[in-house]
Amino acid sequence: SSISFVLGTGVGTEKFIVPVLVGKTYCEAKSLIESRGLVMGAPVLSPGVTDTCAAYIWKQRPEKYDADNKFQYIRTGQTIDVWLQVERPIVDSLSQPTPEIN
Repeated sequence: SSISFVLGTGVGTEKFIVPVLVGKTYCEAKSLIESRGLVMGAPVLSPGVTDTCAAYIWKQRPEKYDADNKFQYIRTGQTIDVWLQVERPIVDSLSQPTPEIN
């Protein structure tokens, strides 16, 4: 067995809009958010998922919008949780694209 841990400086001060990960594969999303200083939470797998890297994200927390349809923000060092399935989900075109993070 192995133990993995991530060393970091904690939650940063840089704040930006939560990126949309739904519709991306786990490995695409992981690469994207890690390049922005975020952390991928432990994925929740739907039945039938055998290749996590190629599985598609169908749900994420936090989401881009809150209950009032306003942007939600996240800071560097924070975690995004994802739920994976084998099939690529249908993505609402109104939620794409996520504004670029400066």
